[in-house]
Amino acid sequence: MADWLEDDDDYAQPASTVAQDREFLALQRVHGTNGYREGVTEGKEKSMQEGFDVGYNAGFSEGLKQGTELGRQTAKTILSQILSKRSDNSQ
Repeated sequence: MADWLEDDDDYAQPASTVAQDREFLALQRVHGTNGYREGVTEGKEKSMQEGFDVGYNAGFSEGLKQGTELGRQTAKTILSQILSKRSDNSQ
C-alpha cells in the first residue's frame, strides 16, 4: 500500500508551480464565464436586431399600402366635396 503523503500530486510539485496552476485555473474559469456571458449577450442582441429588421420592413410595407389607400380615399372625398360645392353654386 502506498504512503498517503506520496499520493497527493500537489505536495510533490514545488509551491510556485502549484500556485501557478491554481491561478491559471482561476483565470481560465473567470475568462470562460465572461466569454459565455458575452456570447449570450451578443446572441440576444443579434437575434433581437434581426427580428426588428424583419418586423420593421413588414410594418413599413403594410403602413405604406394603408397610407396610400387612405390618401386615395381622402382625395376622393375632398374632390367630391369640391365638385358638390361647384354644382351647388352654379345652380
